[in-house]
Amino acid sequence: MQDYYPLRTSKTLHPSNTSLFLKEQILALELADGDVSIIKKQDGLRLIVSYSAKRAERDKRNRERGLKRLEKNLNKGKLTKSHINNRGYNKYLKLEGDIKIEIDYEKFEADDEWDGLKGYVTNTRLSAKNVIQNYNQLWHIERAFRISETDQCEVIPFEWTDEQEMVGKII
Repeated sequence: MQDYYPLRTSKTLHPSNTSLFLKEQILALELADGDVSIIKKQDGLRLIVSYSAKRAERDKRNRERGLKRLEKNLNKGKLTKSHINNRGYNKYLKLEGDIKIEIDYEKFEADDEWDGLKGYVTNTRLSAKNVIQNYNQLWHIERAFRISETDQCEVIPFEWTDEQEMVGKII
């Protein structure tokens, strides 16, 4: 059995992927910039919650950009009933009657309390700061995998110097 879960379980915390009880616990935290808190889950895992003012600004900017895109598409008449789902910024849309679509600005405003929060689920014994640092270094590993998956090595035909030895060159 593994001693830890991969740190890839990190997520930007958001109400759509969090249970009601956990939402209340997270929102009750009063985190300042750079603060970290740990919530122990019933399944033995820990949820490490961090807050970053820089991330909060980026989250807010992204929400506003998504809202503008929705408003633009709504005004152009490009949004139809088939666009209603809970993915991306479409979660701010709601149906009025059979065909009227409008933006739910209350839901949009309520989402701002999640700006800047990020969660890491783990069962490691590492400190919260180490879990976050390790997760932030994953891009190095992912980059190496992307490079190794996309590099095309050209193989030059092999030269036999005798029956026991084979020399190959890889460019």
